[in-house]
Amino acid sequence: KDIDFDKRQIEIRRSARQGRVTDTKNHKTRFVDMTPQLTETLKNYHTAQKRAALKTGKPFSEFVFSGDRSDHLTPSALTNALERCLTAAKINRIRIHDLRHSYATMRLLRGHSLPDVSYQLGHQSIQMTVDLYSHWVPGRFKSEVDDLDSPQKSVNIRKQNFEV
Repeated sequence: KDIDFDKRQIEIRRSARQGRVTDTKNHKTRFVDMTPQLTETLKNYHTAQKRAALKTGKPFSEFVFSGDRSDHLTPSALTNALERCLTAAKINRIRIHDLRHSYATMRLLRGHSLPDVSYQLGHQSIQMTVDLYSHWVPGRFKSEVDDLDSPQKSVNIRKQNFEV
């Protein structure tokens, strides 16, 4: 129920910590955007979960990924699942939290908005994101700085055109 397939968003309003489902670490709700591919994958998985629940007569879990013994996966079950995937893909071992860093780094290297990356990560402030990831930004976009030498570029600021 936290996934809106039409808006391609996941509402982050709770967290599983120390075997319990609680509110988020900073006690705030946020919305994380999904790619079209992730949206379609989760939609298909959701449909398969419903079919399996109807077929087996077991209750349908409110969690995207649920374990056999509990409503949500334990940290060790998540780690084991990740390790099986990495082994199958012949990728070196990484921690689950490394996936978060990879997400942030890939977005910043692609020139995505620092405030949006910060929001998607759920950081309390943009400063936290800058402190953790700014080393991926400086000097990366020299072509953008070089563009300042180009004469007479139009810049649209707040619906007003200015000539540079």
